[in-house]
Amino acid sequence: MIHFHVYDMRDDLYLTYIFDSTGRPSKTCPVSTRRQAMPSKHRVTITVDGVDVVTKKRGFVMQNGGHDLPIQFARQSSPLMGMTIDPLPTDACLPHHVWKQYGSIRVKFKRLNEFYEVRDNQFDSSVTIYRPIRIVTA
Repeated sequence: MIHFHVYDMRDDLYLTYIFDSTGRPSKTCPVSTRRQAMPSKHRVTITVDGVDVVTKKRGFVMQNGGHDLPIQFARQSSPLMGMTIDPLPTDACLPHHVWKQYGSIRVKFKRLNEFYEVRDNQFDSSVTIYRPIRIVTA
C-alpha cells in the first residue's frame, strides 16, 4: 500500500489518497472514489508499506520545473459570496495531465472536467481541480 498524504501550505493535513502496490488508486480509498482534487500549492508525505519515502516535500512539475500544479481561480474574490453548489467546468486551456516529481517518486495528476465551488474553493481564491491517478516508485 502507498499512502499519499497532502498538506496545504499552512502545513495542515488536507487529504490522504491510498494507492495499491501497482501505483493505481485503491478501490477502498474514499477520496479517490469521490474524485476529490487537491490544492495546487501543497506538500506531500508518501508512505510505502509503512515507511516514509518522502516527507513534506513540494516537489516540481516535470513539464516546466515549477512547484505548483496549474491553478484555476474561483469566479468570486470572496469565497463566501455567490458560490454555487452546481458543478462548473474547468478551464480547458489547462493541461489535462501533469507529472510531478517528489524525490525519487513520480506522480501523474489528472485535471477534473468540473469542480464544485462550495467544496473545492481554497483560502487563496483558487479551486482544486487536479487529483493524483498514478504513482511510480523507483
